[in-house]
Amino acid sequence: RFNVENVSKGVENAGTINAVKEENFSQGLGEISGTHFFEIRELLNVHKVYNIGLARHNKLLGNVTVLTLNKSIIRFKHIIETFIHQVSVVLHRSLLEFELIKAKEKAEESDKLKTAFLANMSHEIRTPMNGILGFAEMLNDDSLSPANRKKYLGIINSNGKMLINLIDDIIDFAKIEADQLSIMVDDFSLNNLLAQLHSSFSTESLRREKSGLKILFRKAFTNDNCFIRTDPNRLRQVLTNLIGNSVKFTQTGFIEFGYRLEKPDQLLFYVKDTGIGISKDKLDLIFERFMQADVSSTRKYGGSGLGLAISKGLVELLGGKMWAESAVNEGSTFYFTLPYVSATGKEEDSEEKKKPRTNYNWDGKLFLIAEDDKFSYKFLEGFLKQTGADVMRAADGHEAVNLCRNHETIDLVLMDIQMPEMNGLEATTAIKQFRKNVPVIAQTANAITEERQKCLDAGCDDFISKPININELYAKIDKWLSVKHT
Repeated sequence: RFNVENVSKGVENAGTINAVKEENFSQGLGEISGTHFFEIRELLNVHKVYNIGLARHNKLLGNVTVLTLNKSIIRFKHIIETFIHQVSVVLHRSLLEFELIKAKEKAEESDKLKTAFLANMSHEIRTPMNGILGFAEMLNDDSLSPANRKKYLGIINSNGKMLINLIDDIIDFAKIEADQLSIMVDDFSLNNLLAQLHSSFSTESLRREKSGLKILFRKAFTNDNCFIRTDPNRLRQVLTNLIGNSVKFTQTGFIEFGYRLEKPDQLLFYVKDTGIGISKDKLDLIFERFMQADVSSTRKYGGSGLGLAISKGLVELLGGKMWAESAVNEGSTFYFTLPYVSATGKEEDSEEKKKPRTNYNWDGKLFLIAEDDKFSYKFLEGFLKQTGADVMRAADGHEAVNLCRNHETIDLVLMDIQMPEMNGLEATTAIKQFRKNVPVIAQTANAITEERQKCLDAGCDDFISKPININELYAKIDKWLSVKHT
């Protein structure tokens, strides 16, 4: 709808239409509904056409004013209406064209970023794979000294961890994008979680590599009053990403992380560093999907560029928000908030007390490894036999059930979840019907939090994700063997 207003100004008369956008008038005016714009313009002896755009509180207002030398404009009111209607249609069409152009540009930019992202992913995946395959090939050299052999094994191990971290990032990013990532809320000691992070980053190798860098952490609660309720694994993941970025981009100075009670119902976490900093025009972009793939510092320092996008997504899933403050060559501070829900509990044992034993003796114990992949089985068999234990193998779920039924001396089952014929969850449920007390530890390559609950619901006693940390596995086996005999 539009209103026409006729205003007499001596030899000039005006017709006005309201609510059009100034930027759209720059488009050309053409033929509409069979009547050419310029035919009406000549008939009215139009002198000028004005488009005055106004903006107020993000709402666009404006008008089109037609000045004509025709004093008899009142007699041509229907023509004025047609003329202004045509102008409004053209402007509306121009608006649609403008929006289509913007949408096309945005899609093209997104495609460019995705292409750069995929190219970066290819590089980040191939780099550790090159190290793994290359040094594995060098281990075939019989003349290799024990020192070099140990060194190469360390490189393979380091590159393997790098690769699995990248894969975890890709999976988490995809699940956040698809809104399929679950949050597992639990009560835990916040101070203990921060102390563990500080210990994991304050390594001897880091001190040798960056002797001028100190890592500090600050806590707001006492150890007796620091228990909160949220997802500890996701909180650890966010802080690990942020602290890891600070370590990567900071050569000297300090990295400080911690938290404080910002409001009665809100915690504020922060990670501050004295690193290279970020330019102000990049501060908002660093949290966007694919955007990090086009940042030169990411290519220089390595990394997938997914960490911040994942961290922001996780924080939002936990009910908070994330932002950053930074300046080039002055360091950066990343902040995020989380709802504060206090919990009760007692302080956990220190890391030293919780260190797993390394000399296990399970002589006379019989373990069943349900694993369809022969290389994964050989890996577990080799380490478990070092403890003196006997080992049996089931290549699928049916075989695992039958072996447990026919061998009552089996002390513990390591159950792979994804197997042919019958999967590990179904096999565990069946085994628990006639061997309720035999411990079953689930092992799976699906490194997602909700997978743990599926395993527990099926009857598994514990859970470990692949790639398996052998010390963690030893500790879990020792725990359940002790429980079985108490």
